[in-house]
Amino acid sequence: MDIAFIPALVVVISFLTVLLRRHTPETALAVSLAAGLLCLTATVFWIRPVIEHVKTWASAAQVPGEYVAVLCKGAGVCLLTQLAADTCRDAGEHALAGRAETAGKAMLLVLALPLLRQIGDTVFSLLGQEV
Repeated sequence: MDIAFIPALVVVISFLTVLLRRHTPETALAVSLAAGLLCLTATVFWIRPVIEHVKTWASAAQVPGEYVAVLCKGAGVCLLTQLAADTCRDAGEHALAGRAETAGKAMLLVLALPLLRQIGDTVFSLLGQEV
């Protein structure tokens, strides 16, 4: 796929949704969501080599695999949350978009919890205290 695919797709879909929104707003929203999912899929496809390099570097630096997994999952949560929030905004649901973003932030905290526990355990063990 060419790098210009996503920008070209977004411009074409934008014009299409503007035209559709006048007559069938529900169809415009569905087209916009489908285009967003297609863009997200293409982005994940293009990001895959970057993720492989990060895994290679982490392995060479002897960084535990769970750290890389948390990083990759966190990036996925961010991308999906952004797509959901943007779709809500397209539908005129700005408050719901904010709730989607808050939920995404909470998911990131839950993903990071095992790492935070490890950091806390290390700090307390260095201080000679038990949790």
